[in-house]
Amino acid sequence: MSDAAVSRPPATDDRATLLAWLKAHDGDHEKRFWDGEDVRVLVAERAALIDALLVQLWQQAWLGANACLVAVGGYGRGVLHPHSDIDLLILTKRDPRPADRDAISAFLTVLWDLKLEIGHSVRTVSQCIDAARADLTIMTTMMEARPLDGKTRLYEKLATRIAGRRLWPSENFFRAKVEEQANRYKRFGDSAYNLEPNLKEGPGGLRDIQLISWIAAREFGDDAEQCLVSEQHAEAEEIEALEEEQAALWRMRYGLHLLAGRREDRILFEHQRELAKRFGFEDGHVENLGVEQMMQGYFRSVRHIDRITERLMQAMEERLYAGRQREVEEIDEWFKIVNGNLAARDDDLFDKRPALLMEMFVRLAERPDIRGVRAETIRRIRRAVGYIDDDFRADPDVRAAFMAVLRSGADVPGLLTRMHRYDILDRYLPIFGAITGRMQYDLFHVYTVDEHTLTVLRRMHAFLVAPDRKKYPMTHELMYRLHKPELLYLAGIFHDIAKGRGGDHSELGADDAQAFCEAHGLSPADTRLVVWLVRLHLIMSVTAQKKDISDPEVVNEFARQVGNVRYLKFLYLLTVADISGTSPKLWNGWKGKLLQDLYRLTREALDRGLENPARREEWISDTRAGARSKLDAEGVSAERIGAAWASLPPGYFLRHSANQVCWHTQLMLEHEALPIIGVRKEANEECTELFVCAEDRDGTFATIVGCIGEVQLNIIDARLFNLGDGRIIDTFQVLDNEQQPVDELRRATRLAEHLEAALSQRPLRPAPAQASLPRKLQHFVRKPKIRFSEVRGQTCLDIYASDRPGLLARLSQALLANRIRVHSARIATFGERVEDHFVLTDEHGQPLGDDALGPLRQDLRAALGGDMPAQITPLGTWATGEVETQ
Repeated sequence: MSDAAVSRPPATDDRATLLAWLKAHDGDHEKRFWDGEDVRVLVAERAALIDALLVQLWQQAWLGANACLVAVGGYGRGVLHPHSDIDLLILTKRDPRPADRDAISAFLTVLWDLKLEIGHSVRTVSQCIDAARADLTIMTTMMEARPLDGKTRLYEKLATRIAGRRLWPSENFFRAKVEEQANRYKRFGDSAYNLEPNLKEGPGGLRDIQLISWIAAREFGDDAEQCLVSEQHAEAEEIEALEEEQAALWRMRYGLHLLAGRREDRILFEHQRELAKRFGFEDGHVENLGVEQMMQGYFRSVRHIDRITERLMQAMEERLYAGRQREVEEIDEWFKIVNGNLAARDDDLFDKRPALLMEMFVRLAERPDIRGVRAETIRRIRRAVGYIDDDFRADPDVRAAFMAVLRSGADVPGLLTRMHRYDILDRYLPIFGAITGRMQYDLFHVYTVDEHTLTVLRRMHAFLVAPDRKKYPMTHELMYRLHKPELLYLAGIFHDIAKGRGGDHSELGADDAQAFCEAHGLSPADTRLVVWLVRLHLIMSVTAQKKDISDPEVVNEFARQVGNVRYLKFLYLLTVADISGTSPKLWNGWKGKLLQDLYRLTREALDRGLENPARREEWISDTRAGARSKLDAEGVSAERIGAAWASLPPGYFLRHSANQVCWHTQLMLEHEALPIIGVRKEANEECTELFVCAEDRDGTFATIVGCIGEVQLNIIDARLFNLGDGRIIDTFQVLDNEQQPVDELRRATRLAEHLEAALSQRPLRPAPAQASLPRKLQHFVRKPKIRFSEVRGQTCLDIYASDRPGLLARLSQALLANRIRVHSARIATFGERVEDHFVLTDEHGQPLGDDALGPLRQDLRAALGGDMPAQITPLGTWATGEVETQ
């Protein structure tokens, strides 16, 4: 329908007729787009259609004699997406008279009636210049202006003034645009690799391509692109590459507009799967979904844009500030430093000696005062990366240079990031290139795999140079004393390098690490350490977060797997870096304390010797002694302590610290009437602790869980004990929605008062669970998995499911309905999924039999979401495949 696409609008001002004409073309464009039409044709056609419509309506409004209708901004560039704003400037000779204002208002009203997204301003030439001088954004939109109809001499006058050198000289314009870009990047966390990226404003997005064109236009005028090439600031193929990547992003943006039915620049979850399907991406195996393939293509596009625009920005900076004094320092026969940037001494340096592509990074490591790499040298690098082949990778000098970078003690992550940006790392390690732009379709991994890997390495470096001892306990001391930190960096590089291949990425990555270490001459002992770290990089986080590390048998088993203190130090640093580098919201003080406690307990077990494991009775005795000593110091008599502890089971002293036992005892001695409730946050604790001593009644756990949820707190750990005398003691560790302890006294008091009122009810009435599902979670409803097992005369229930508000309350009510007693719970949330662990018995303290498991299964299914069938695994089995936990 190409002829109709450029047809003139009906010669009428009838809204219905014009609206029907627009809708017909919109429908035609939509069909052609999904059929594979080049998006560049469609956005240009839509702009031309709107041009014709606006000119006709403008002429009907009789405005041409006193004003000029001007397209500005994106519309000024002659492109329009289906729901993009149509930015207009009504340029007047003088301030409009009442009759002119009425005509302008009538003109705009017609456009709004036609459902067009109009952005407009009415200004004189002088007013435009004043606004452009005061506002860089307005200046930029004026630079892209083009006249549509009316008194074009007004536009020519404006264009002459805008092009003048006195208004925003090129140097000032460049500096302001660089600052604007930096502020824009901060809004997106300085990363393009987010779960729902903004393809227009995010790093490497459409705005960065426009930024180059704006800066070049300010310096060169109308022939900006041609001048960039002719002045040797850019190559023709770089300009062509930007145009191709722009078209790729336009295609995605066009599809987003159509699916959303409105202007949309964010690649939201609700559109990702449908967009991938429409673009022909098909699901492969479970780790290669169609949506992940599409997003990998997107992330590779923005990376390509980022690399090209970075070099062009540096080239323009060198041009604009060429007048400053040129400072040159010769380094060796191959490299020099020019105005703080590393530069190749010969044009064909890398052609003659490709190994210098890697040796260059040794120079950067040796001279941390070097700001970066000169633009012309970056261009030569880009031309030479094709030399990185099997012979290059096998070159002993290249391998030695790569290891020298890792061993340099410099900013290793920064050097590897630059190596990645120049495409050298991806070619030197093709398996790393395979994860570049690799997205995992979930809420847990907020970065692509390559960006996550580099973030983990940056975190390791930060442990050393910018210690945050409160947030990351022990990391600085361990990193500072670490022998051969390059081994930790290697473990970081390889720990996720096999993501997306199918199979166990830890095992596959360990094989890759083995081959790399052997090829690069690492000793057998160092190779074993790196391979072990990659293979078991999840074991410490799994143990700390999913197992009861107050149980000496758990600690002893973990110590046996670790084997020695050296391995423990490396594993601790890798685990902290991995968790904190997975998502800015994933790390919290509670996880830090769990890992610190596990490290301390394991270190004690290793120092004691694996042949002399700690016993449960020893830990219980130590806790009792420690608590008694503290209570003695507080003046509590032995008789009162004995009375308070008479009903406490041994497991209580195993699963609480001496500080906790002391606090609980004081609460029970100070209050006689039930329920007894305490809320506190100790200075050295990273969560808020809730203590409840209440009557032993059906529904106590469900009631407490409901109350905690109602005050917008999240349970991360629960330990419950039946005292056998008609009382229970429950302790909970809770965090707020920001994964922080509750510091606000009023909120803690409200929780205590709410609990006291709820537990005083007869009968207990647990609060109903929340029902609404947040937007993001709606796209990650997955098949839940349930496991039952029996350990030490109790039934363990493990649940792996999609998260939703009030899920724990629903689960607790399902347990209540089946008269199940909960003895402990470990609650963990990872993005859109939860992994919860419960220790259960029946009402008589016995493990659950088959007659109890059947009804419980049904109720758990309903609690987890009746519309999604649960996968139930029987006692003693767990057929889930690999589950990553951070």
